[in-house]
Amino acid sequence: MGDYTRIGLVRSATGFSIQNSPSATVNFSIRRGEAALKKYLGITPESGSSLENWVEDAATSFAAHYLSLRLASQDIANQTYQGQARREGGARFTGQSINVAMWWDEAIRICDMHGRKVEVIRIEPE
Repeated sequence: MGDYTRIGLVRSATGFSIQNSPSATVNFSIRRGEAALKKYLGITPESGSSLENWVEDAATSFAAHYLSLRLASQDIANQTYQGQARREGGARFTGQSINVAMWWDEAIRICDMHGRKVEVIRIEPE
């Protein structure tokens, strides 16, 4: 599978900076996102094909989902430990959770809109 998503692309899509999402975290989210894309579609077009635009969009949305999920769950654990989750952190975590779900739904919508209409057949040399 091609490398459709880049760190800068995910950072610009999510708005997360290097302070709250180091490159290793974003890179891990990208790998998870591309794996989710391949699992959902079954097979993906190779990098450089004419279908790459929507594939990159879907892979970026899946990666943004995993990055948002990691940051939301990482943030709520600290607030719960400090006893702030009920007072002030609950609304913020709920907002982050909605953001997480939004990215997943967007990725699924892109795949259903484009990926289900296209049959991708790879020819292997014999």
